[in-house]
Amino acid sequence: MTTEEIKESVNMSDVLSERGISVRNGMCKCPFHDDRKPSMKVYKDGCRCFTCAETWDVFGFVMKYDNVTFTQAFKIPTTYILAI
Repeated sequence: MTTEEIKESVNMSDVLSERGISVRNGMCKCPFHDDRKPSMKVYKDGCRCFTCAETWDVFGFVMKYDNVTFTQAFKIPTTYILAI
């Protein structure tokens, strides 16, 4: 699969849920800073934290959260897709 095929197939909410991050009404607490209230907007193909002022696609988020390289992040969502 290509990166674009993965981005189209993987739902960002599922990626967050797999990591124990609860998404409600398209918002969640950002895992990259101390968040008292949800500050991260979750879209189908990515997310944006209004406190961090950063935006991530599925690969960028996995790279940062799991502290992995792009190659490793590429394999993680692919494994998730194949499990569906």
